[in-house]
Amino acid sequence: MKFLIEIEELSVELRSMLAVEATNILLLRVLAKDTTPEVRKNVAINFYTESSVLAELAKDIDDTVRKYVAANINTPKTVLHFLAIDEDQKVRENVAENLNTSKRDLIILSHDGSMRVRKNVALNPNSPTKALMNLIHDKFEGVRKAIASNANTSKEILKILGDDGYLNVLL
Repeated sequence: MKFLIEIEELSVELRSMLAVEATNILLLRVLAKDTTPEVRKNVAINFYTESSVLAELAKDIDDTVRKYVAANINTPKTVLHFLAIDEDQKVRENVAENLNTSKRDLIILSHDGSMRVRKNVALNPNSPTKALMNLIHDKFEGVRKAIASNANTSKEILKILGDDGYLNVLL
């Protein structure tokens, strides 16, 4: 227990730095329970944080912590599925951008009320054709431009964008 007491006695700045730089799984587990959201946020973005710890942090009351969990490439698909319906838009934006997000969740997020979430779906190279088709007539030009800029957008979808008068999207 002396290990826990020593960490708790460190400044928030030092604990935050440890959370970013740590590669030790046990240390990250301890820091994930820190009372300060800044420390937990840094654990959430750390590449070495275990999936079980990320799953716990996905339930954090602080939306910034959840946002960073959603951005971590090591966050499991099941956790990203849970975060795909988060009340916080920025959390959903990061889920839509995460390369580990399932195709099913990208399809769901293609119907999100937030233009930024939909744009991130359009930009995600793993977005399935169905998600991109859901977005092809989006009222926001930026979403349609994102579809056109996605390297994995099919020629069929690009043709539809051009045929529907969105030629400026393709330029």
